[in-house]
Amino acid sequence: MTTSHERIVQYLSDARAMEDDIVRRLHAHTAIAPKGDYRRLLDRHLRETEQHRDRLDGRLDELGEGRSMLDAGVDALQGVAGQLLGLYRLPATVARGQRGEERILRNAREACAAEALEIAAYRTLEELAGQLGDTKTAGLALRIRGDEERMLAALHALLPKLTGDLLRADAGP
Repeated sequence: MTTSHERIVQYLSDARAMEDDIVRRLHAHTAIAPKGDYRRLLDRHLRETEQHRDRLDGRLDELGEGRSMLDAGVDALQGVAGQLLGLYRLPATVARGQRGEERILRNAREACAAEALEIAAYRTLEELAGQLGDTKTAGLALRIRGDEERMLAALHALLPKLTGDLLRADAGP
């Protein structure tokens, strides 16, 4: 039988792993995004996501489930790999005939899906922690969920512009 502590640690760890994945994706998406509103949004959310990861690490430490130095080193290497992957993907995208505008729009759609998954994960963590009496973890999940909801709304607001950019590129000069 799983204890309350183990269950909370499990869901916090899942959220931590999810944030690692999002950091890698954001590095890759930012690497190919042109300067402008979308890139500024990605840059801002990358900083927020790194803060989320740090706050989750802090909470896991408070619960006696901190990460080892090896884990931190692996995270750093994965961050560098994510940046390199983003730079690597650009030529591959062009070689497949996918113009920048199309890749940007696809990345934005993927980001919307990822944000929706994060929102559900943090809502679940918030409810789980709340029902188990861990108000500190519940509050952390609530605050992070708010950031994710703002990001999703901002992405939704940018989709018409990114779609228009694609159509204008289709029309040519």
